[in-house]
Amino acid sequence: MSSTALSTESIISIGAVAWSVALPFFPSSVLNVLRHPIAAFVLLAVVLVALPYGPIPGVLVLLAVLLTFIERNRNTIKNSLLAKAAGEEPTYQQQLQASLPMDPNEVHPMPTYPTTEELAYMPNDDMGTNEFEPVAASQDEKNVIPTISSTPEYAERHFVAQGLGATKLAGDP
Repeated sequence: MSSTALSTESIISIGAVAWSVALPFFPSSVLNVLRHPIAAFVLLAVVLVALPYGPIPGVLVLLAVLLTFIERNRNTIKNSLLAKAAGEEPTYQQQLQASLPMDPNEVHPMPTYPTTEELAYMPNDDMGTNEFEPVAASQDEKNVIPTISSTPEYAERHFVAQGLGATKLAGDP
């Protein structure tokens, strides 16, 4: 075996990288084949076959498969945006028109719309008022917690009154 021969690990790694680089140039018909569940299982089998050859080929093949699905989805979105840009969006009136009957005896009744009273968002006389009337005595039993001022003079008096001692240390001016 000569020193220029590539190992199986190298061949798989180079193939995975080449596949990933060539993906953007694949035609839509090839990428659409991947929509079938059997294609997903085949790509999963390719990843499982590459794993015994080492961690690097396994990871590179896994990344190539993931990039294949990403490219397929990107291509699908691109095609749908191109189709939407090429065609006209139907107007609201066109969307309201009844569809063609699938059966000769099929009847499409006109929709019933709610009355204006059901749709009114403005206040009416019978809707009540914005006045608040208390139902019973307040149940607010919160008490004010006594606090002290943050000034040093008041704090010193408070601590001395509480028996916690003076705040001035010996040697302070």
